[in-house]
Amino acid sequence: MAYIITGACIECGKCEKECPKDAIYQTCGQYAIVPRRCIECGKCAKVCPVGAPKKKEKR
Repeated sequence: MAYIITGACIECGKCEKECPKDAIYQTCGQYAIVPRRCIECGKCAKVCPVGAPKKKEKR
């Protein structure tokens, strides 16, 4: 389960700078996470001021 960035994202860029695996990038007015690069460390969620990164639920 990788993290995803929800629509709550305000494009502050804090998550991108914090990611140790460069799994976060900006696209189309929001940030996104490359699932295969995400190591689920949660650093992005900890620095986000609006809680946009969430752990993706398994289906």
